[in-house]
Amino acid sequence: MRRITVLFGAAAVALLAGGLAPAVAQAATAASPPALWVSSATTVTGNGTSCADPGFNAIQSAITAAPAGATINVCAGTYTEQLQIARSVTIDGLGNVIVQLPSSPATSTAACDNVSGAGPDQDGIVICGKNKSVTLDNIVVDAAWATTVCNDNLYGILIGGGATLSFTDSAIIAAGLAGGLVGCAKFDAALGQQWVTVDFQPTVSIATMIKVRAACSHIPNVVPEALPRKRNVVTMSGAVTYQTNNASDANLAQLQLCLQRFPSVAGMDPEDSGAAGS
Repeated sequence: MRRITVLFGAAAVALLAGGLAPAVAQAATAASPPALWVSSATTVTGNGTSCADPGFNAIQSAITAAPAGATINVCAGTYTEQLQIARSVTIDGLGNVIVQLPSSPATSTAACDNVSGAGPDQDGIVICGKNKSVTLDNIVVDAAWATTVCNDNLYGILIGGGATLSFTDSAIIAAGLAGGLVGCAKFDAALGQQWVTVDFQPTVSIATMIKVRAACSHIPNVVPEALPRKRNVVTMSGAVTYQTNNASDANLAQLQLCLQRFPSVAGMDPEDSGAAGS
């Protein structure tokens, strides 16, 4: 079955074609240059001092203009663009910030993103460069591919060339097929069932598992499934699950952010029955 593993905790994450690989980042503290401001809802005046007076309408434009070590403040909104980052920057979302893959994404031109003999890499975000440390804070990355796509070389966030990412209070949603049984999914005998399994750290108590389950059960369209009657180490392994058949990308992002609050949670596995037996 298809699985997208999301890791929480100190390790940052790199989403690779619907899976995740760890990437660790600690940006060096240094004197910071003036912050850059991005808003898609306000006309740029050139001053760039606030959301009401931004210097850029697109995040990539700010990245291109930013000196190393700069902070880019991104005001609330949906930014339909792909990002290529080749310097150390902090991108700080202010409010509800979504970076959304375009419906016809462009092929990455990043130097570290060349896969010999594979199809074109059309990444949502590429972070590339030796000793480049990037922080994404309070950013939702919506990296859904077009429904006609069937290519294992498409990525939500790709980190390469020695770069590192700190991914805090953020979420990756819809990485992979954007819905509909076409492209890769046309080969699946999909049954339409979707769920999320919560992965816990070793030695976590059953009481803690139940507490986490209850704490994140308020999210719309995310329904906690029944626990086993007999609860022990064996039966509770993989038992904390949420049914997500009707959950939107925003609902799944809420669930991820809720689970991230608990140190006992190691990650979550969104799954569906469409690839059963594969």
